[in-house]
Amino acid sequence: MPWETNLGNWLCINDFGAIPGDNKDDTAAFQAAVNAAAKQGKTTLYLRGIGGREPNWYTLNGEVRVHGSVRHIIGLGFGRVISNGKGRFIVDDDSAPVVKFQHLQAFGGKPPEVVNRSKTNTLVVESCDLRVIGEGKGDIFATDCPSGIELRSADQSLWARQLNPEGDSDIGLVLNHGGRLWALGVKHEGRGVRFLTDQGGFTEILGLFNYAPDIATSDFRPAFDIQDASFCVMGVREISFGNTYPVKVREHRGEDIRTEKGGGWIGWALYSGWSGSKGIQIRSQVE
Repeated sequence: MPWETNLGNWLCINDFGAIPGDNKDDTAAFQAAVNAAAKQGKTTLYLRGIGGREPNWYTLNGEVRVHGSVRHIIGLGFGRVISNGKGRFIVDDDSAPVVKFQHLQAFGGKPPEVVNRSKTNTLVVESCDLRVIGEGKGDIFATDCPSGIELRSADQSLWARQLNPEGDSDIGLVLNHGGRLWALGVKHEGRGVRFLTDQGGFTEILGLFNYAPDIATSDFRPAFDIQDASFCVMGVREISFGNTYPVKVREHRGEDIRTEKGGGWIGWALYSGWSGSKGIQIRSQVE
């Protein structure tokens, strides 16, 4: 998406009441800025950079609908935005054909979500740690993002480059429920499930580095969980200055469960596990 070079089409969200560091909800300010920009045909909204000691963030605890002409929301400098778990930006069928979020970081706080509910419009997320959600059919692109991801709609597609989800999870930092997910360059840290693919979803990863902490030998949560779905990863490296994952992969095919265990510091050229259209073809391979 090209940059907006006409500064007359830029509006500052701070001018609509967003104040960093006051621990007050800035949802109304974000929405007012979007509404004003859409009414005036503006394309770009920006937050002023912040610094200093905490609290040094903007707060988003509600829902912001991005609509009309607005196609770029960016933090200039350190654009830190945190949430109470209910904050989200929504891209839907009333949004611009392509909407981009850039340089918005929670940086240790709970990140807001950015959700694509559109049937056709595209969401682009770059250099953000917002949690990326798919609830429609529109495409999603994520670049340079230490983000959690969840595809909730069948056949919605997401392309990621330089993805770095981190943390502990029982269910997965990246969840693909029937969608299509392709990633070039993944690194993650932490314990528990990294990628879950289920409900007939397709996940393909080219280049993955798993920097595992010292994982208990009794922790049988797999790095990669496949449940009646398709998953393929190429160029895998795992290291740990302690115990690596006891269970690397767990595959469910109907009532059949298979696991790939052990291996210490692994280096895989390929792991692939997939099923046919009716879930009756079972193929697993490690090289």
